[in-house]
Amino acid sequence: MILKRSRADAEAYLRLYGELLPDRGGEGQLVSYVETTLVYIDAVAASFRGAEIVPQREVFDELPMPDPDAR
Repeated sequence: MILKRSRADAEAYLRLYGELLPDRGGEGQLVSYVETTLVYIDAVAASFRGAEIVPQREVFDELPMPDPDAR
């Protein structure tokens, strides 16, 4: 129950934070909060339910593939 409440509170906080952003310049921080906070809460909750934790991709920022037509 505490983890459900934690997730609900985190979602409410993230929604409010998103509404208060003055411009699109802060959206990267919001995405970072979502990708860490909610994923972490879900991982902790899964360990208490006995479910297998599905690992996330280790690299989130990758260089783009080279464009073969750009030569």
